Amino acid sequence: MAVRATRLQSAKPLTLSRWWTNGYHGQSIAFVDQTVLFYAIDDGLRFHDFVDPSNQTCLTVQANGIGVGVFAGNADIHLFAFADYQRPPIIHLRQYPSLQEIKQFTDGAELEYSALEFSATEELLSLSTSPDYLLTIWNWRTGVKLAQCETTKKPPVEISFNPNSWYDIGILYRDQINLYTCERRNDKYVLFERQLTLELFNQTVAHNQPTYQQTKTKQSNPLRVADVIRRFPSRFSFTLVDSTIGTDKGTSVKLVAFDTENEDAFQTYIDEKIQLVATSFCWGDKGYVFIGTADDSLIQVLLQFDREKQPFRATRFAEEEKFKTTGSIGMFKKISLHKHGLFCAGADDIVRLVTFENQDGALQEANNVSDVMDLSANIATVTFNPAYNNLFICSKQGVDIFDLISMEPKQPSIVPVALGKIVDIATVNPTNEIVVTIRDTGALEAWSIKDGSRKFCEYIENQTINHLVASPLLPFMVVTSKTGIFYFYELNKAGFRLIHRLRVHGNEIRCIKFNPHGTLLVSVGMDNSLFLMEIKPDETYVDNIFQIIYRTDLDGEPFALDLDDFGKRNTINGDDVQRDYDDEHIGNIQEKSNETRIVIALNAKTEKYGRFFIVDFDWQQYRESRTSQTSIASESYVDYVINDSTTKIITKTNFAFHDAIEDFLITARNQLITVGAASLRMCRIPDEIGKPGKLTSVEAQDSLTGLPSAGGHLYKNKTIPSWVICVSRDGILSMIRASDMAVESSLPAHSSISRGCCKSAWSVDSKYIVSVAEDSSIVVFETKYAGRFGPNLSYAPEELNHKMRNLATLVTYENAASALYDSINDRFRAYEKKFQAVGMVSPSGPKEDSSWLQLKEYEATLQNLDAHLTSKIGIHNELERIRKELHELMAINGTREEKAQLDRREFDLDSEEQERQRKEKDAMISKIRDETVTKNLVRLMKREVIKQQCWDSMTVKGRCIEGIINPTRKQAVPIVVENYPLLPRSLEEVENIRQIIERRRIEIAEKKMRRQIFSEGSTVHETSVDAPAREDPSTLDNEEEHREQKTQSIALIGSVR
Repeated sequence: MAVRATRLQSAKPLTLSRWWTNGYHGQSIAFVDQTVLFYAIDDGLRFHDFVDPSNQTCLTVQANGIGVGVFAGNADIHLFAFADYQRPPIIHLRQYPSLQEIKQFTDGAELEYSALEFSATEELLSLSTSPDYLLTIWNWRTGVKLAQCETTKKPPVEISFNPNSWYDIGILYRDQINLYTCERRNDKYVLFERQLTLELFNQTVAHNQPTYQQTKTKQSNPLRVADVIRRFPSRFSFTLVDSTIGTDKGTSVKLVAFDTENEDAFQTYIDEKIQLVATSFCWGDKGYVFIGTADDSLIQVLLQFDREKQPFRATRFAEEEKFKTTGSIGMFKKISLHKHGLFCAGADDIVRLVTFENQDGALQEANNVSDVMDLSANIATVTFNPAYNNLFICSKQGVDIFDLISMEPKQPSIVPVALGKIVDIATVNPTNEIVVTIRDTGALEAWSIKDGSRKFCEYIENQTINHLVASPLLPFMVVTSKTGIFYFYELNKAGFRLIHRLRVHGNEIRCIKFNPHGTLLVSVGMDNSLFLMEIKPDETYVDNIFQIIYRTDLDGEPFALDLDDFGKRNTINGDDVQRDYDDEHIGNIQEKSNETRIVIALNAKTEKYGRFFIVDFDWQQYRESRTSQTSIASESYVDYVINDSTTKIITKTNFAFHDAIEDFLITARNQLITVGAASLRMCRIPDEIGKPGKLTSVEAQDSLTGLPSAGGHLYKNKTIPSWVICVSRDGILSMIRASDMAVESSLPAHSSISRGCCKSAWSVDSKYIVSVAEDSSIVVFETKYAGRFGPNLSYAPEELNHKMRNLATLVTYENAASALYDSINDRFRAYEKKFQAVGMVSPSGPKEDSSWLQLKEYEATLQNLDAHLTSKIGIHNELERIRKELHELMAINGTREEKAQLDRREFDLDSEEQERQRKEKDAMISKIRDETVTKNLVRLMKREVIKQQCWDSMTVKGRCIEGIINPTRKQAVPIVVENYPLLPRSLEEVENIRQIIERRRIEIAEKKMRRQIFSEGSTVHETSVDAPAREDPSTLDNEEEHREQKTQSIALIGSVR
């Protein structure tokens, strides 16, 4: 009977506090100071001081755990406001840099806000979403709601105060712009609305007729072509169609040709209306607004609220080549007005500057378009700093600054980020000052644990990345790709350095982990294989530092992995003794593990829920076996692979799951904790009585069903063995006491807007928990533990410095092949020379991109070739000698007289072989003959079967088939097929046909009788003199009966003759 596992001692309190959050992916920004910008991230706001880009300071403000919505900043008075996602939402107003909350604003929305903005004075504007769509103006200083009204019930594109007057507000929609004026009447503010649909500005769009002759004939008026062509000194030419409606005059249209250097290239245009879709707008400084549309049109509207008709100018821009193909370049995705002109962020990721002729009191006329910046990422928005001397460009690759004084971009970016989704995260040891993330695009980034600023970045080209794991004791990490390649990076003060590259798996890698001592790296992949790699940082040869020592196949697809080190087994009555580190302080030790237990969760077809595959690795047996079989020399590559059939180093066991699980942890030598759905379960893996190390089963014990959220991953820390962290898929972090399986507390690591948790990690020193969300935002929690820490498995300072110096002196990897490939390829080259020396064709060589298993299989092929190569070459040489002597004898025989010559068959020394070949040929001929006879017999048999079953069963003689005769046409010869084979009819079928014929005769007789009765009862008679002679009705009836009998259906009588 199994004995219950010994419990861990009761845990001392463990508390978590959010340290910082980071995760920029193109959000809009705002300014809270002349040198400080901020943006929303997950459940907080992140502030960047950009006065010195090389030495930025960052600050993260946490919200209330449910996410941050829209936000706004006022740089002049150092205020910022943000809305949360409560029901109903609340607007929080805070001071910078104290972050103290000043006021809260409520009753502005039912569900959430879609916009917030500060005016230049003391007003705060908010706009809610459905169902109410309320526009509200607050006085942030007093907290009074000045005015509120309902707006158009559809999502807005943009909203903004007039920078010159807070009384004017503009809300842009896709098909209209709403202008609001706030007026004070009887001590109350009232909002007056005016709607301008974009259809009002849809006047003329260019459509060219590219024939010069037509253009020339239409220009018969006195105007010259030069009078209507405008030249633009940009790198490409534009087509502009200006549709201008003046205040006192009608519409005037100005056409500009493509070619700015050749007046003969002028083209005529026809008018064509299209549907305008607004993309952005901004206020001008002379009483007008600019509206950008999706078809590259720029609309200027002169605001005159006392007039029914608004003067406007609609100008369409189009690059020549793109205009001909797509019709739009998305030039006005986002616009902002500056004294230099109008800055436009396009959908093609180019920032342009449109300049105008200075016309006071009138609509502006564009006179130049130039490119400012060309980015490789999706541009989200552009804005100016409060001093209007820098343009900030927000995109997927960060926040870039363009200096408006020097008109040059600044380097580096303020918030640099790499493109792609973060798929894994880890902390780098031994100092734990760096958080490392990897993106699926191959971007490896290092972030400061202090404030979350990015320190280094490295790119892995042409690979899709899926995992990252860091050594628990040394500053190096392993990055894996979906093609099974391992990249080994060292992290130093200068950044990342690639020290080794090795393709291990033949397919995607599912899980990869280090053991706590950092001496064993375990990986499992989609190729259903398990690899063990030993890490020996004392070696001077890189292939000896990272060496594969074991591989085995798995009986299923792996989805979870965990491993732990255990020292010498201490048991009492067959049970392991658990140590309590909460009440006893143990300093830094370098414990030498005797055993590593590896547990892999597999999806197996033979099990309902799957199975555990448990591998016990005996270090003592391994060291003894390796010492006895190899002579280790650090200057050369030494290949050693464990053979588990001849040694006792590896012990493998399989056990079925008790329930569906998603992840698990090894908490003791014979104890697991699993998580599945919203429940935790503790499991025991007992040893067989009297046989320590021989496992018997996986027994489910206590369970906990009170997790606040379903699914997720489990994390542990060797220094705090009494606590387990569970991070669910939707981002809820739960602290679980391992002693009684109780959830101590839960907090949201990620809000719902970040779409949940992707991966997490717990630093080796247990001070930090880092987690990355599905939207690539990073959260770092600081932990505080009230108890004593467990043993810190770190190196002594001298030993650590020695190992780090050894890593630093390794040669940087530069697309060099692995030592295993080099050794196999060298052996192949040696064999290739031997084959070429004797004129034999050698096998194909190994491929450099082959996986470890493929190289090992090729190596086995070479070993097999090596065992028989000498005998093959000897036999080949002897045959060549005999062949040469035989040719010489045949030549001598040819010089003799014809009667003295031997028959050529005499030179065939192997008469037995000749006889054998003759017999084989005769046997083959006999076999082919027999097969042919058999095929013919089969055909005859089929023919006979068909004849008996089909033809012989039919009656031929006296049977015929008649065609249907058209009664309206005279048929000279009846249509009849004589002796047609038909199946004989049964008596029952003949009787049915006879009855049908008799019924038909009765119907004809009845019809004849009715016609006679009708004719006898007629009262109308004609005289024999006046009327022509009539035929006897009986004669007519006889003829009709004859005709009907003649045309009886062949279907009734045709087949019975």
